[in-house]
Amino acid sequence: MDKISEKKTLNLMLSDPTLLRNKAYIGGEGIASNSGKTFSVLNPATLEVITDLPDLGEEEARFAIAAAYKAQGMWSSKTGKERAEVLQKFFKLMCDNADDLAKILKN
Repeated sequence: MDKISEKKTLNLMLSDPTLLRNKAYIGGEGIASNSGKTFSVLNPATLEVITDLPDLGEEEARFAIAAAYKAQGMWSSKTGKERAEVLQKFFKLMCDNADDLAKILKN
């Protein structure tokens, strides 16, 4: 099976195919590499390609560090209750999508 077919097969197995992303999540958005380069994420048991991700370079790393610094400042200004609400929403999303997440992790 070729790389494209393998990735399409996993996407077809998911109830929500948008959970399998092919961009880096930085600063609240999905980004590709400035160079356009990617690398394949392989299932270690079968060596099948799960997806391709952007091969980020120094410029993207600097952007990610700046975004993380900004996010940490915003996070630290939240109360404990506000942080708990965010974590509870994240937990609910993981539970709601547990089957799809398991398929992604096992492939």
